[in-house]
Amino acid sequence: LAALDADDARLAGLVAALDARRAEVVARLEPAARTRDERTRASRGGRAVAAIEKGACGGCFRGLPPHALQEARRRDRLIACDGCGRLVMLPPGDAPGA
Repeated sequence: LAALDADDARLAGLVAALDARRAEVVARLEPAARTRDERTRASRGGRAVAAIEKGACGGCFRGLPPHALQEARRRDRLIACDGCGRLVMLPPGDAPGA
């Protein structure tokens, strides 16, 4: 039990650090983007962003149209899922053109 408690405390520290980092990033967003992010987080259980997995939104698993996948590969603008409204992006390890 002591090992589990220590692991729980470590993970709580990581979550707190990530929450602080998120707050810093959100503070730099334009007001419209910040409002959209907060609204989506509130309605989607705290998750406003989802990874693209096998050509679909990782949040609701709805397939993304080919043009959205191309835009995601270019990484030059934000892409929203038509199904759930989350922002979707390729995972960091998926390089454009790969």
